[in-house]
Amino acid sequence: MEKARYVHTDVTLKDGRIAILGGWDGNAPVGPVEIYDHSKKSWTQSGALLTPRFDHRSVMLQNGKVLVVGGRAGSEVLADVEIYDPGSGSSVQTGAMITSRAEHTLALLPDDRVLVTGGWDGKIIFPNAEIWNPKTGEWTEVARMHEPRRGHTLVTMTDGHVLTAGGWSGDDQLVATEAYDPETDSWGSAGKMNSPRYLHTATMLTDGRILMTGGWSGEKVANTAEIHKPGTRKWNKIGKMGEARYVHSALLLKDGRVLVVGGRAGRFMSLSTADIWDPVKGTKSPCIAAGRMASARLWHTASLLPDGNVLVAGGWTEILGSGRFMKSAEIFGLSEFDAATGGPDAVSVTPEAGSAESDETPPEDATSEVAPESKDEEAAEGEDAEVTTTERAAA
Repeated sequence: MEKARYVHTDVTLKDGRIAILGGWDGNAPVGPVEIYDHSKKSWTQSGALLTPRFDHRSVMLQNGKVLVVGGRAGSEVLADVEIYDPGSGSSVQTGAMITSRAEHTLALLPDDRVLVTGGWDGKIIFPNAEIWNPKTGEWTEVARMHEPRRGHTLVTMTDGHVLTAGGWSGDDQLVATEAYDPETDSWGSAGKMNSPRYLHTATMLTDGRILMTGGWSGEKVANTAEIHKPGTRKWNKIGKMGEARYVHSALLLKDGRVLVVGGRAGRFMSLSTADIWDPVKGTKSPCIAAGRMASARLWHTASLLPDGNVLVAGGWTEILGSGRFMKSAEIFGLSEFDAATGGPDAVSVTPEAGSAESDETPPEDATSEVAPESKDEEAAEGEDAEVTTTERAAA
């Protein structure tokens, strides 16, 4: 990429290209939007956000445009919202949220409205939620969650309800989960996870179940995963990852498997490792190691390409307190991985030694990473990790 980016967002466009929006480059929030075209193996700049921002959230609407919501512009937490048009490379303002938010979550509802929940303004963690209406461009406050949350997950399920799970309440990492019903504007309990999780991932599987991986549990970084079946309050353990990790990515692949990539295992320990889950098979150990990236990274993005491979872009890489903001991108070759391992029908393996949950202490405020202030981070501003990839997406 042209710009280093950290805590940015990615959106897969209708034509299969990948749009990368916002982020922090080590010096300032990023405005220019970059688009990766896998057919050409190239990046191009396509306009810019009206407000450069990071720690925002983005979602593609049914018309192919991208709603960009909240986040930070330096020390300011934003309520402002814009719509980016990848066809023209232009962005226009839409209605601002009622509440300024960072570390919030977004979900696209079946009727093209957008639900935003939780987050914080740098001081207060919110339980409140709002819905954006594409017909009016305005936000309406809706029923509040039962818990304030930041760093939680939000997934629209096949029945139209929206599941939120985990996060940090200001006092605890949460095990509680809730489901929102847009028809009745109400939240109901969806049970409790087996482990508290903050800055974890939630992925809807092809059969409609929800897979949770990793996260910070309050005492250690989790290497566990569990699955929720919509319409129930049950959470079932489903094995362990090869590494404990949080601020990682988890991406549903075309064949129903899930690629879990990177993240952090503890203080100053960013990860290059990846795992592939096959939770639909229902095997006893549905996780298999999927090799290593050329560069360890966290707060990156992982995007599905038209050929089934995966683009991993940007983030932060660190070792022993020093690190770099990253402009590099690399591609995980699924077909090559399957050829080497026997593909999805290969026997899954139990994680190797060293896969126990990490008891390394993360930063006191994990979100402080988003606006780096440490001397080590200042020294690395704007730099990119050295990369020696076997396959690198052209920067």
